Amino acid sequence: MKRDQLDEPSRWRERATIIRSDATAGVIGICPHPSDLAISKLAAWREKDREFLTALLRHHITTADEIESRLGELDDATAALVRLRLRSAAEIP
Repeated sequence: MKRDQLDEPSRWRERATIIRSDATAGVIGICPHPSDLAISKLAAWREKDREFLTALLRHHITTADEIESRLGELDDATAALVRLRLRSAAEIP
């Protein structure tokens, strides 16, 4: 993800996992926490993002409650939009 494409909670880096090893040839991977990744998918809301979000919820990788708990780290407008989309997505069986 590019920095300007991510609507992320303000503290997402604190929850991210850093991946680095000899096998990465000096490249460092930053893996967002699943709830933070879910928020970026809810903000983007493309078909592929909705499918990914559905899988995150269906397989209990994150929960609607966990996602909701991060919304206070977003600006009010983004939080409201994400909350609305989350309610819609959480209804998907």
